[in-house]
Amino acid sequence: MEEEQLGPRLRRLRLEAGLSQTALAGDDLSPSYVSLIESGRRRPTHEVASKLAQRLGVSVTMVLEGREPASTQAATLSLNLAKLALTDGNAPEAEAKFRELLADESLPQSIRDDAQMGLARALENEGDLPAAIGTLSPLYERAVEGRTGVPITTLGIRLCRVYLDAGDLHRAVDIGEQALALASERGLEGTDDQLRLAATVMAAYFDRGDLNHAAAFADKWLPVAEQVGSRAGQGSIYWNAAIVAEARGAIDEAARYSTRALAHLSEGDDTRDLSRLRVACAWLWLRLDPPEVDRAVGELDKARADLERWSGPVDVAYWCTARAQAAILQGRAGDAVQLAEEALSRLGTHRGIETCQARIILGDALIASGQRERAVAEFRSAADLLRALPSGRASAESWRAIGERLQSTSESEAAEAYRQALDDAGIRSSVASLDRVADVVA
Repeated sequence: MEEEQLGPRLRRLRLEAGLSQTALAGDDLSPSYVSLIESGRRRPTHEVASKLAQRLGVSVTMVLEGREPASTQAATLSLNLAKLALTDGNAPEAEAKFRELLADESLPQSIRDDAQMGLARALENEGDLPAAIGTLSPLYERAVEGRTGVPITTLGIRLCRVYLDAGDLHRAVDIGEQALALASERGLEGTDDQLRLAATVMAAYFDRGDLNHAAAFADKWLPVAEQVGSRAGQGSIYWNAAIVAEARGAIDEAARYSTRALAHLSEGDDTRDLSRLRVACAWLWLRLDPPEVDRAVGELDKARADLERWSGPVDVAYWCTARAQAAILQGRAGDAVQLAEEALSRLGTHRGIETCQARIILGDALIASGQRERAVAEFRSAADLLRALPSGRASAESWRAIGERLQSTSESEAAEAYRQALDDAGIRSSVASLDRVADVVA
C-alpha cells in the first residue's frame, strides 16, 4: 500500500475536521501557505506543524508522519471502551471512563473533544440534563469560534436537543438558528447533519408554540431534503413535518410523512433516534380519529428494548406513557395504571412536561378503573407541576387536557386550566373586563 504523503494527508485531516483552508490557517498563517503544503510544494516546520495539529485536533506526529504516538493509541482504546459502555447502556461506567480521559490534558484535542461529547451523552442518558448542558456548552462555543474539529452542526444538534429535553425552548431555538447560520457560512449545506439540525430547530419552534415558524421550516427544508439529503436527513425532516401537519389538522399528510420518516430512518444506524421516532409516531397514531391502536402498539413494542439500552429514563418513561394510553384505548385500565406508574417511577424527581403528561394519563387510567378521587388528585398534581414550567405548545395542550378532565369536578379549576392553556398558546385577553364595560355603559 502506497504511503500517504504529507500534503494529501493534511488535506484529508482538514476535511475530516470540517475546516476550510482559511480556518486552518488561522490568524498567523495564510490560506495560500496551507494550500502550498497540501499540494506538496512546502513542508511545514515543526512549529507550524504544531499549530496545524492543534487546530486539527490531532498530534504533531500524525501531521508529519501519519501515525499517532503510543500514548495516543492507548487513549483511543480507552475512548472506544467508554463508547462501548455507553452503547451497552452502562452510562455510569461510560461517564467514569470519559472523565478519566478528560483529566489527561496531554492528550490530543480531538480525543478530548470526543470524550467531552461522550460525557455529555452519558450524563444525558442518566437524566442529568443541566450537567449535560454544562459539558456541551464550552465545546459548542469553541465550535462557534472554529477551535474544534467537531462540526458545528453535530454540536448544534446535540445541544439543541438537550435544551429541548430540559424544556428551555427559547434557548434551543437560539442555538439551532445560530448553528444553521454558521453551517451555511462554512459550506455545510445539504449535508445530513444540516438537515437533522434543521429538523431539530423545527421541533423547537413547534414545542415553543410557534406553529408559523415551524410550518415555514417544513416548507423550506422538505424540498432541500428531497433533492440533496441522505435518507437519515430526509427522515428527520419528514418526521417533524408530520408533527407540524398534524397540528395544522392535515392528518392524512401527517400520516404520510410519518410513514416516510420511519421508512428512511429504519435504514440508518442511529438506533436511539429510530426508537424515539417509533414512540413519537405511536403518539401521533393514537391521536388520530379513529386512533390506529394496533399500529401504534406495534411500533412501541419494537422500540422498548432499544430505549432501555441506549436512552435515558425520560425516553423510557415517555414510552411507558404512550403504552399506557394505548392500553386505555384497548380497554385494559389495570395495565394502563401500572404503565403510567412505571413512567412516574422512571422519571423520579424530573419536573418536566413528561411528568405532567404521565400524571394526566395515570388519571385517565384511574378513571377507567373506577378510581375517580385518585384520578382528580393526579390531575391537580399535573397542574401544580405545569405552573412551574415554561409556556409552549406542549404545556398549552396539557392545560387543556386538565381543564377537560376537571370540568365535571370543579368549574373554577377547569376555567383556570383553560385560561392557562390560552396563555401558554400565546392567546391573551384583549377585551375589557365586564366591570370596565359596565362603567363605560353607565
